[in-house]
Amino acid sequence: MATINDDLMPNNPNKSNFIAGIFDYQSFSRKAIRENIENGFFDRVASSVEFYADEIVAFFTCLRFEVYIFVRDEEKLKEIQKIFVDNKFGVLHGKGEITEHLVRLASGNSSEIRAETQIEKQVANAFESQLDQVDQGAELMELCRVALKQAASFRKKNNFYNYENYATIAFRILGDLVKEDVKNLLIVGTGIMAKEFIRACDVHKEKFDKIFIMGRDRQKAKKLKDDLSFTNVEAVTTQQMDSVINKVDVVFAAAGGKYKIKKYLKPLLIIDITCPPIFTLDQCPKTKMITMYDNIYEDKIKQVNEAFKDKLN
Repeated sequence: MATINDDLMPNNPNKSNFIAGIFDYQSFSRKAIRENIENGFFDRVASSVEFYADEIVAFFTCLRFEVYIFVRDEEKLKEIQKIFVDNKFGVLHGKGEITEHLVRLASGNSSEIRAETQIEKQVANAFESQLDQVDQGAELMELCRVALKQAASFRKKNNFYNYENYATIAFRILGDLVKEDVKNLLIVGTGIMAKEFIRACDVHKEKFDKIFIMGRDRQKAKKLKDDLSFTNVEAVTTQQMDSVINKVDVVFAAAGGKYKIKKYLKPLLIIDITCPPIFTLDQCPKTKMITMYDNIYEDKIKQVNEAFKDKLN
């Protein structure tokens, strides 16, 4: 299995000014991460360290929460470290150590799905969106640029690209649980994971009679519809949830928001990879819901990683 090479790392690591706190699936259970998302724990930690930071980026995915900080004052640095330690975060110190971690992260080397490609864009978007003014985020932005460049070099050198992701695995789970063709499918969301799931649907369009694509912005949903070769697609808004949910057999969700399904008596499969999940159920005996935190996801990811390992070998 490919690993990050020493020659990709900075030659002159700086042990001051930079600190990062890491909370992820490798150190904590999926259950703990989900609970901390839902009770606002991560938001409170980010707010606490932000008070001391000169520059800060909080990076969040389904199974990890990380905070990157640049601070000039040594006493503030100590306060930030104390907050991380008190809240059981792993702590990284210095430019070199943090850059190395970011290279592993952006290259997919520390992803649950080995070498998945979405992580690069997520890292770049997190830094760019939170450091929108150069004079307020120059140090962290430069650190991110260096790490992304080295991560890209590592991927190219080792052919370290895996086009599986949480959405394509959701499609695999759908195939395992629903053997017959799906009459009507609802996709909630218009972001990266929704696009990946739609791409898989388009490859296997013979399995579907109709697909609904739902987003807050109907134009974004319509744009995804127009990109499909499958023709029986309807773009709808979240305000139409009540009527659309009664027309479908399967729901794939990858978007923000909250929606309770109550007293629903028809068979329905929901695969909800939002974190935390959009959907909650109340008196729905024939509804089956799969989330990111269920064992079926862990099992499928292991299979995908083994297949990718065989490909590298």
